[in-house]
Amino acid sequence: MRRDRLSRRLGLALAVSGLAACDSAPAPAVDAFVSPSGLVGRPDATALPSLPPGVAVFADATRPVDAAAEAGTEPEPAPDQACFAGGATGIACTPDGSAIAEAHVVAQTHDCHGNPVAVETVSGSDGRFVLRGLAPGPTRIVVQSGRFLAEATVEVPESGTVFAGGGNGKVCFTSDATRIAVLGGTFDHAERILTAMGFDHDRFCGDLGDALPARRLLQDWDRLKKYDVLVVNCGSGVSLRSDDPYTEQTLDNLRRFVREGGSMYVSDLSADFVGRVWPGVVDFAPTRTVPLATGTDACCVCGVDCPERCLLPDDPTACGTTGDAPASCRELSRGLPGGGKSGLVTANLEAAFLQRTFEAEQVQIRFDLSGWMEIDRIESGVELLVSGVSPGQDTVRPMMLIFRPEPGGGQVAYTSFHTSAQAGETIDALIRALLLRL
Repeated sequence: MRRDRLSRRLGLALAVSGLAACDSAPAPAVDAFVSPSGLVGRPDATALPSLPPGVAVFADATRPVDAAAEAGTEPEPAPDQACFAGGATGIACTPDGSAIAEAHVVAQTHDCHGNPVAVETVSGSDGRFVLRGLAPGPTRIVVQSGRFLAEATVEVPESGTVFAGGGNGKVCFTSDATRIAVLGGTFDHAERILTAMGFDHDRFCGDLGDALPARRLLQDWDRLKKYDVLVVNCGSGVSLRSDDPYTEQTLDNLRRFVREGGSMYVSDLSADFVGRVWPGVVDFAPTRTVPLATGTDACCVCGVDCPERCLLPDDPTACGTTGDAPASCRELSRGLPGGGKSGLVTANLEAAFLQRTFEAEQVQIRFDLSGWMEIDRIESGVELLVSGVSPGQDTVRPMMLIFRPEPGGGQVAYTSFHTSAQAGETIDALIRALLLRL
């Protein structure tokens, strides 16, 4: 599974060679080690998996000052304490060099008795991190934010702090740090943020009149499974409101994609990618009920194995062609109609990582167009990230959320706002932070 491949990658990245412990205790050989905080998101401490025998986790592994130390008597280190004075510092960043707040940073080292320990921390709002109490010698440090990984090898001194990532101290994700597929949209272009951060991605045409490439990707499991993250823009043109084998295949593939470790980001009118795939987890508030369509023309919903009469183009991955799909396809592909009104919202940053990113508890979000999707209810297992009162109403509604449909699988994120028509620094920063959590 996708998560297993990433776990092996992180384990290998953290294999440490030649680390010195105390003279009285040579360091034992250490097997590949997986960060105890996991690879998909950062669960809270109560959800951490079991650690390998003998491994302790520290936010700061330096030995605390106690009464014996203050009196000048050297206390015997506890088995779960590192006892070194060396450290490493750096800045977590995206490929374009921009700082990443709340990135998870981990290094494997040893305590005074040669027992393996993990030293881990999170980056601050400026991307800076400090790891203390590292054993001297070559040490690999891994920076993780959601599905994105970067690593750096440092030579830890016996005392003092070394810069990770060379002279500038930056440990940046590479442009191909994870494999990303984007379904284009009529009203949204989240790929603009990915490009600005420097991440490579594959875009599949999708809008109200040209969604064949996107449908082909979603119905072809062998192609879809090659990606780690799927971004679904508002107005992708892919209809999930039809009762037919093509749509069922799409729904099954999306569930499997997330179950096997892939993550998704969905915005606004593409809400069916949440509501239809995982019914009941998030209840949306459309302006009218949109029933499932029966007897839908296959040319409106097919991506693979389409009937010959659909007259597919020679290159079905190319943009700018719709075959002979009837005009009814365009109406079907519009998605759910939203009822949100235009206006300015004072949004509450419910998630601690967003509060630290913005160094604030509230931000202003402008909905410059009406018709966006409002959320009525979320299940208890859904993490609420941003909430606010819709213009003209008095009820606080979820506006940004993330959840994990199955234990061990990937995450699904949704926002009622998006980046295109509403584009602005605040929304861009919110979605940037969210993409880095997937």
